[in-house]
Amino acid sequence: MAKKSRHDINVAEAARKNGLPPHVVHNRLNRGWSLDDALGKPVRLKKSPKKKAAVKKKASTTKPTLRQATEATSDSDSIVAGYITLAVVVILTAVAVYAAG
Repeated sequence: MAKKSRHDINVAEAARKNGLPPHVVHNRLNRGWSLDDALGKPVRLKKSPKKKAAVKKKASTTKPTLRQATEATSDSDSIVAGYITLAVVVILTAVAVYAAG
């Protein structure tokens, strides 16, 4: 690391006296600012990022089993559920027969 010169120490002290972080004043001087501007202008604060609105989670819903669905429905819905059950059994049987070879 480079040895600090007397000039660096004085700039750091002057920055602290003016309420500025020394690295800000050094960066300003390295960018070509005059000493008066580097020590006299306040630090621009960065805008804080906007907070995202909290997203409400929906209550978790569990799908009813086929039995629960048929018990909770009317007679006509029970007939439809019966056909769906039959279709599922037929499909599963076909898959098992196909897999067996």
